[in-house]
Amino acid sequence: MVNISIIASILIVVSSCSTYKARPLSLRSFEYYSNYNKCENISFSLKVYDTAADNKDMFYFDLTKKNIIPILIIIKNDNNDDIAIDKNTIELNFLENVYRPLNGASLAEEFKLLTGAYPFIPGAGLGAFLGLLSAQATNRRLVADWQQKELPDRVVLPPGEAIGGFLFFKLPPGLDIKGAELRILAEKNGDGRLVPLVLKLADH
Repeated sequence: MVNISIIASILIVVSSCSTYKARPLSLRSFEYYSNYNKCENISFSLKVYDTAADNKDMFYFDLTKKNIIPILIIIKNDNNDDIAIDKNTIELNFLENVYRPLNGASLAEEFKLLTGAYPFIPGAGLGAFLGLLSAQATNRRLVADWQQKELPDRVVLPPGEAIGGFLFFKLPPGLDIKGAELRILAEKNGDGRLVPLVLKLADH
């Protein structure tokens, strides 16, 4: 006997995901964001996505339900030489704790919906099977969209160029990160110096 409630729940997931359309990431001027700074001709700003509405609008899911806070970071190089940023040097400091961004694979793993693992239902029929295949394809689109919006592992910015992308931080439940510091190290390719870029998270 097939468990009808299980099939119904799966079809609801398939139906809702089938409407998913990726929203392109659009960047505004640095002055638009409340968190903005400039250091050694490097401009940088951020926006914290800590509400359900912001998350669903940008990622389709509310990532905060998994205690994941996306932070949009925008960086512009106004130097005469390239600058380079490695994501593994980025950290969020708060109350003497250090948090580092998740990579795309770890983010997808946090949501079991995106692993492609669905329960096998004997006798569910061809329709349910095709629905599961559709959900798996949609999940792959979700993961690809999230990874496309993510800040790359390594960024090299030529003079005059800018880049924007998301950092995803897994935080303790209920933590209010107002007042936390986001720290980034930018390397100037001309002389190899490391420039610390620090932003304190203000009201957002």
